[in-house]
Amino acid sequence: MVVVRPNYKGIPPDRDIIFLASGGRDSTAMVLEAYQLGLKGTLLFGYTKFNDRGRKTIERLAKYTGFHLHIAEYAGEEKPIKVLNESFRNIPKTKERIIKTGRFQRNYFYCCKKLKHGPMDDYIDTLYSIPIIQVMGIKKTDGNIHRRLRLGQLRKRKDSHRLKADGSLWWYPLRDCTDNDISMILDEHGFNDIPHSGCSLCPILCLYEGSKKKDPKAYNNSMKKAIRMGVITDDQLSLEVFCK
Repeated sequence: MVVVRPNYKGIPPDRDIIFLASGGRDSTAMVLEAYQLGLKGTLLFGYTKFNDRGRKTIERLAKYTGFHLHIAEYAGEEKPIKVLNESFRNIPKTKERIIKTGRFQRNYFYCCKKLKHGPMDDYIDTLYSIPIIQVMGIKKTDGNIHRRLRLGQLRKRKDSHRLKADGSLWWYPLRDCTDNDISMILDEHGFNDIPHSGCSLCPILCLYEGSKKKDPKAYNNSMKKAIRMGVITDDQLSLEVFCK
């Protein structure tokens, strides 16, 4: 039995809903609950050329729910692999900064912003003439401290949304959900078999040994690429082990 279900209570019925969906467990459960409640909306997926696992899940989800699917793709002049390679070359600089300051500088890895978030934002910009609701799959137990703080602020206000200057909303239905709640919702709809949705090559995975357990195939592929590029030596410890 699900202890905490995604919260859509009070969501305005007269606005277009855009589900920011990666094809991962959290955003998939978020969409499935909305479908269960009779809500309708558009699935927005950012395709980087390296996240085919997520794309397969999102296409399966669109077919199951009947929701319209918009796949946002990078259309810049640089090839996606070149964008990715530039981010991989920043691994040594990122490690050095974390060791000195204790802070992770995500801006050094601009592949995610350029290949994924940028095209998604461009699509959202086309909808600014009407107030919309962007539904986001950030949950209570996420590891990112900024995400936890954001949800904590909403929890204190007893809200599940933030208001944008143009009258649109960011909606966080998973504010109080845990991994167990997510798994149970996926089970209800036969989606508990979905794979990891992240990119099959990612420089961030090379920074933390914990990534090896979370997504071993992508971790190994990313480490091999970093070694081939010479930004990590084959006998070098991960940052997590080094810091210990």
